[in-house]
Amino acid sequence: VCRRTLKWDAPILGDVYTSGGHIEIGKVTAGDVNADTSGGPITIDDVEGDVVADTSGGRITIGNVTGDVNADTSGGRIQIGDVGGDLVADTSGGNIEVGSGGGTVELDTSGGSIRAAWATGAISADTAGGNIFLAGSDVSVYADTSGGNIEILGSGGPVEADTSGGRITIRGTMGPVHADTAGGSIDVDLSAVRGTIGGRVELETAGGDVTIRIPSNLSVSIDAEIRISRRSRGDYRIYSDFPMTTSEEDRRIIGRGDINGGGDRITLETINSDIHIISVTN
Repeated sequence: VCRRTLKWDAPILGDVYTSGGHIEIGKVTAGDVNADTSGGPITIDDVEGDVVADTSGGRITIGNVTGDVNADTSGGRIQIGDVGGDLVADTSGGNIEVGSGGGTVELDTSGGSIRAAWATGAISADTAGGNIFLAGSDVSVYADTSGGNIEILGSGGPVEADTSGGRITIRGTMGPVHADTAGGSIDVDLSAVRGTIGGRVELETAGGDVTIRIPSNLSVSIDAEIRISRRSRGDYRIYSDFPMTTSEEDRRIIGRGDINGGGDRITLETINSDIHIISVTN
């Protein structure tokens, strides 16, 4: 234990602790790393093994890791390269940026943006104050922010995206989708779906257009609704490339249609905005 910078560059390394300084570790070619400091940043190069990094007051920077990674800081950003196993990154005050994950990926920050490459396992990203960009997952994607945009490029399974103040963009999903925002547009592309979605698609916003792209041969049942406030003077519409029945009642525009005989249900809802249902060829 010491109160200054600790620096190692060795092929094999175990536990490293300091109560008040920067920890810097070079490349580790055989063995796990456990680095803990109460008052400074942690920097670790590539590791052939598992990594645990914990600091109460600084950033965490880690290179490529063949095993699992658990990184936790109360006051700084986290940046990690590609990880062969499971990845957990948690900070109370900074951005998180990580490479690809070979297992499950869990990312959590109370004050920053999140960016992650593709994950083989399920990926979850949660922030109270920033944007989220996720390349996607083979299994499932969960993204939640209280103050930013969400962009997801792909998923082999279900996607859940929730923001209180931004737009949501989802591409390349092959499973069910739930997307909810209180202040932005929603744009979802289902062109990667083969066969059936395998569950419901629910897109809801209180202040923006809803756009969904659906394969022309997909069997789905669509329920679309635009709610119009009393003070609104806009001319809002449901635009659809597919046959649908529309009606207007009690300051609502409602559209319904069974596409290709009907199937998995798609629910689209917005307030004082348009809905666009677009046919695509997959």
